[in-house]
Amino acid sequence: MEVERILEEAFGCEVEIATPYNYPLALEKGGFAVIVIDASLLADGQGEAARRIENAAAAIVFTTLDAELEGVPGFEGLAIVQKPFREGQLVRAVGKAIASN
Repeated sequence: MEVERILEEAFGCEVEIATPYNYPLALEKGGFAVIVIDASLLADGQGEAARRIENAAAAIVFTTLDAELEGVPGFEGLAIVQKPFREGQLVRAVGKAIASN
């Protein structure tokens, strides 16, 4: 995946890609410094998803097509990158999220 390549090259980190169906299991394993997640997973009252993300104790960067550009309810002030994003946008957002966590 493109996100995986970008993050590995920019930060020299291990990247785990999770789908909307298997991300709860990935979060339970823990050990994440940053979570890059599509904001739509938390839309429409997905309280359980929000709780899992918060409990991961990692920096969070949201991606979105545009609906959540003003912020994600319950996660105000966190980085949001509009899709499709440029490589530099994602790298800057992840870098800022790491620095502020």
